[in-house]
Amino acid sequence: MSSPDGAWSPFRLSAHGVKAAGAQVANVRLTTPIVVPGAPVQASGLVLPADGIALVIGTDRDHKLARQVPILTPPLSYPKDWIRGSSTGDDPSMDTAWFHAEPGGQVFIATVKIVPTAWQEHADIAAVTRMIETLSF
Repeated sequence: MSSPDGAWSPFRLSAHGVKAAGAQVANVRLTTPIVVPGAPVQASGLVLPADGIALVIGTDRDHKLARQVPILTPPLSYPKDWIRGSSTGDDPSMDTAWFHAEPGGQVFIATVKIVPTAWQEHADIAAVTRMIETLSF
């Protein structure tokens, strides 16, 4: 996946009583990820262009957010074992996974947001898959 300058960025957020920190990587330049109570930290679908793919990995301290069970342990695969999202029309879909480096360790969340037309960008999808599969701590 080709990332323009600024498409790989660390973040630290606090909004509406939710705290999140991590990194976002995308095939396009994006704004900072968003946090909303009860939803995973994620790329903003309002600014994701027609060919947009964004991967957000971080911590998400939101007591209203239900976690996936079981929590995954790397190596992760994508999209196997992820909670698969859906959407209508031209809206992006989002896939989500909770994981820890080792059982009982710090829990992280990963979200992949993809605009429907971006599924045709096979090289970008493959790049996101490789990034996820190579996560190590």
